[in-house]
Amino acid sequence: KKSTPYIVFVGQLSYTTTSEMLYDHFHSTLGSEVITKDSMTIRLLTDPKKKDRSRGMAFVELSTPEVMYECLKMHLTHLDGRRINVERSAGGGNTAKKARITSLRTSQSNYISTTIDAILQSFVKNGELLPDELDEGVVGLCKRHSATVVEAALKEYVNEKKERKIKKEELGEKEEEELRNPSAFLTHMIGRIAEEGVGNSSK
Repeated sequence: KKSTPYIVFVGQLSYTTTSEMLYDHFHSTLGSEVITKDSMTIRLLTDPKKKDRSRGMAFVELSTPEVMYECLKMHLTHLDGRRINVERSAGGGNTAKKARITSLRTSQSNYISTTIDAILQSFVKNGELLPDELDEGVVGLCKRHSATVVEAALKEYVNEKKERKIKKEELGEKEEEELRNPSAFLTHMIGRIAEEGVGNSSK
């Protein structure tokens, strides 16, 4: 048995969410190469006084640190009508635990910020975004959503931009109002994809 288990805490779950639903959410978003029955063990916390009803939280043990960090990308994704929290778990006594949780949250926040910056930079490097195309407000919003949602929204945004550019050149149509404000347009996409789920959104 590993001396240091790789565990994430999942909170803000709906009371109706089962272990199977949680597994499927991670599996469908992160893919079968990352999430398997061997790489993930879920312990849904229940209340024995209420016929073992879910307490809306779970501990998830992962097989490797790489899988654990992939799972942190699921922080703030939507499942069963709720926006869930996925954070590294902290062990130890209460005082040590609180300090460790604060430290881990700071570390996770920095990790998310760095990940989102890297995603945005990759779009700039590929020529799909201009360096100053998005304002600070929408960049800040990106960092409050999961990396999977942000990446999906950016891909959709870039495709929409290309389609509208072709229409404008071929048909001479004037640019639609919403694309004159790229940040507002992307904000709308992020909100919709976060709510509906990656791959399930309808324009």
